[in-house]
Amino acid sequence: MERSDLTELHYITPISNVASILDRGILSHDSASQIDPDSIADKSVQARCSRVPVLDRAKLHDYVNLYLNARNAMLYRLVFVELRIDKLCVMGITSEVLDFPEVVIAD
Repeated sequence: MERSDLTELHYITPISNVASILDRGILSHDSASQIDPDSIADKSVQARCSRVPVLDRAKLHDYVNLYLNARNAMLYRLVFVELRIDKLCVMGITSEVLDFPEVVIAD
């Protein structure tokens, strides 16, 4: 994939969080915990993520996780296993965020 092919990134969230996101922006897991948003996160996955270091600067939960494509394992589980399609929102985020200096790209 070429950078020019990437027009947007995706953020998956409960619809109930959209008003707050429009007001405050998308917050990292740790920052959002201060306002107690609705969560679609798998607690066992989050427990592992809370310990994942990113470039020896911070933890994964200090970042906002965006996806190149929202059609991924997380969305599949939420839609087809947990049947939460009516409670989800996939937000399109401009790919220009990749130009911000503090952005980290990981797989």
